[in-house]
Amino acid sequence: MLPEILNIIYKHADPPRVNGDAIGPSAIMFSYGETDAFKKMAEDIEDTFKVKLPAMEWDQVGEQSVKDFIQQIENVIYKCRCG
Repeated sequence: MLPEILNIIYKHADPPRVNGDAIGPSAIMFSYGETDAFKKMAEDIEDTFKVKLPAMEWDQVGEQSVKDFIQQIENVIYKCRCG
C-alpha cells in the first residue's frame, strides 16, 4: 500500500512535485498541500482502495507527518479489508 499512497500524495501535491522530488516521511503534510489537495488525496485513496475514509479535520491532517498520515490510511484500509 505504501507505494500507492505515496503516488497519490505525489500526484495531488500542491505545489506540484517535479523532477522526481522525493516525498519526505518526516515532512508535515502541509508541505504537500492544504485542504483542497488533501480532499483530492482522500478521494483518490477511497477510489484506489475501495474504502470509505472517516471524516477528517484537514488542519490536523496538515500537521501530521507523511509517515503518520500513511499509517492512519493503512489502518483504515486494514480494518475495511479484515473487518
